[in-house]
Amino acid sequence: MFKIRQEFFQKDYVLLRNYLSSSVMNLLYDEYIGLIKRANHILEYTIKKNIPLNQFYKNHLDELIVVPEAADRFNICRFEYIAGFSKNINSCVVTKVKKLINNLMGKPFVLFKDKCNIKRPGGGAFAPHQDISAYYHFKPKFYLTAAIMLDDSNIKNGCLEMATGYKNNTYENSGYINNEYGNFPFFDFYRGGNRNGDIKDEVSNKLNWEIIEANKGDIIIFNAFIPHRSKVNLSNNHRRNLFFTFNPESDGDFYQEYFSLKRADFGNPMFHISTPTLHNNG
Repeated sequence: MFKIRQEFFQKDYVLLRNYLSSSVMNLLYDEYIGLIKRANHILEYTIKKNIPLNQFYKNHLDELIVVPEAADRFNICRFEYIAGFSKNINSCVVTKVKKLINNLMGKPFVLFKDKCNIKRPGGGAFAPHQDISAYYHFKPKFYLTAAIMLDDSNIKNGCLEMATGYKNNTYENSGYINNEYGNFPFFDFYRGGNRNGDIKDEVSNKLNWEIIEANKGDIIIFNAFIPHRSKVNLSNNHRRNLFFTFNPESDGDFYQEYFSLKRADFGNPMFHISTPTLHNNG
């Protein structure tokens, strides 16, 4: 764990190869089948009934949250509230990942939110962004995300890219957020419109990007400040990643509050940061 901790605090991310066993991965695949069926059912139902998703979720407070792609409302870009909807994932996978993060950070963390990004063939890119731009409205000032690869992730299908060395320079019009782990840059970003959440071009163009190819069963842990992006899926297969985001337990448990707010205000741009989705589903 010492080497993992050392690498993480040096780069703000760490890639753990073959971390999840075949039995855990099989459980994830089985649960994914049920989750994606439910997600497709919700999307098909709302389209057929002509019910906007922001209206649907105000009346379905415990449902899986489905977000369609901006370019094709019949295709799912992501679904959320995974641990809240799947008892098996919550008890088996989230518990295991939480233990890993607790050991890495030396203190207890709790689940803040989760999602599954589905990048179909030709599926849209995720522009350069910092996750903190979606979370800074909440009390915690530090977050960690564990990205689990359901499929091999590579250059062709749009793997994650991390901006290493992002703390080494100063950037105009950017601020900082202080927390117990350091003083982190909070870059200026576009607000509203189809580039909502994207780091301003004059900043992202100066960043050095590292391509992170990973295999199914690998985990990438990264904090909410390191800029990251992924490009269009140019392969013939889907690229699916699960993301579980945690905050220090001492700051409080916001999982249900986060998703309650999203259901009540689904079109709010704060819930659609740098995603190839529509930012207002009204």
